[in-house]
Amino acid sequence: MRYKGLAFCFASMALALFLSTAALAAETYQGKVLSAGAGKLTITDLKGNAQQTHEVAANAQIMCDGKKCGLSDVKTGDMVMVTVDKNGDKTVATKIEVKSADSSS
Repeated sequence: MRYKGLAFCFASMALALFLSTAALAAETYQGKVLSAGAGKLTITDLKGNAQQTHEVAANAQIMCDGKKCGLSDVKTGDMVMVTVDKNGDKTVATKIEVKSADSSS
């Protein structure tokens, strides 16, 4: 019985380590959209100094002003928060939160 408890403890620790490593792998960027489409999103940082292009995962969660939308709904000038994760040896955008440039608030 003692060994089952010990094995469970090690399995729990391994799972916790795996989940924390996965959470640490995600990075978030904020910026203004320069272009969006064909599976890619290009933004500038908030100061307009640095440009970044991110490949967008096919199953990325994209929200426009709080509503589910697609990459084709993201427009030049929109403000975005992009979460990127490692997918094998590639870094891809898995979550995009959009604040439309023409929204009133």
